[in-house]
Amino acid sequence: LVLNLMNWKSVPFIPVENELHELVGMVTYRRLLQYFTEFDTAVDISVKEIMVTDYQTCDSTCSTEEAVRIMAENYLPCLPVLQDKKLIGIITEGDVLRVTHKTKKFGDD
Repeated sequence: LVLNLMNWKSVPFIPVENELHELVGMVTYRRLLQYFTEFDTAVDISVKEIMVTDYQTCDSTCSTEEAVRIMAENYLPCLPVLQDKKLIGIITEGDVLRVTHKTKKFGDD
């Protein structure tokens, strides 16, 4: 179901929340590929089995520069933004590219 949702919405990740709406994990295409390569099977698996539970996050006070640094250093396609353990947004690679293009900030030039 998660893979179908990712394909339908054309998103490379799905956040997973608990009943308190706290982020508890992320399902990513990368993790799905790792799983299916390792087990060479397409059997049904639970989200709990496939989600990444130690995914890097930032809080709402994080600067854009810090968020980009975290994404770059950890090779992340997205960075969940939390406030009181609750997901309030996600910064994506596309977001970073759009801001960089609009501001013409490509480095220390």
